[in-house]
Amino acid sequence: MNVYPVGHYVGERHPEGHHLVRVGQTHQSMSEAEFGVWVLAHGVAGSPEWTVEDLLALAEKAELPDARAATDKLTGIGVLVAGNEVAFAQTHRLMPLLVGLGNSELHPDRFAVGLPGLPPVAVLDESGYELWQWGHLAPSLWHTCEVRAAVADEPVSAQDHLGGVLRDLRPVLAGGCGYLDVLSRAHQRLY
Repeated sequence: MNVYPVGHYVGERHPEGHHLVRVGQTHQSMSEAEFGVWVLAHGVAGSPEWTVEDLLALAEKAELPDARAATDKLTGIGVLVAGNEVAFAQTHRLMPLLVGLGNSELHPDRFAVGLPGLPPVAVLDESGYELWQWGHLAPSLWHTCEVRAAVADEPVSAQDHLGGVLRDLRPVLAGGCGYLDVLSRAHQRLY
């Protein structure tokens, strides 16, 4: 079962040493170990599938204490999501971070994202770049699936596009060039 981190990191608070992540209109506080688990939940570049087991294996390598307990707690407060991917897509949206750096003559089908003047933090294929660039205009990831289904050459459903959207999502998260947020109450009423 894939795991996804939710929220936008807003920094560490001193003297408590807690990390804050904004989810919707609230802040969630995390200990150092919990924050480490949340960071690892972003996944690694080149791994479109990133499961709770992958996260826990990497946490063990990094010697993070009580990673299983932290994962359970973070799932309980909504900063980690693992499970029903349709429900996840219907209740979360992608928000972009950083700047689109475009493609190159050498690789016209690959698009860089990062900060001007620095090496890119992610290089996305056309589909992933489209999600990064336009995903925030959709009220949810599920809506993105519906749009992709509507413009497909063959009749397909939004469900048929879910796997592709989630695969496109991982390099955006792993590169730190976007974050997931919960839908606003107004958007939730639409679903």
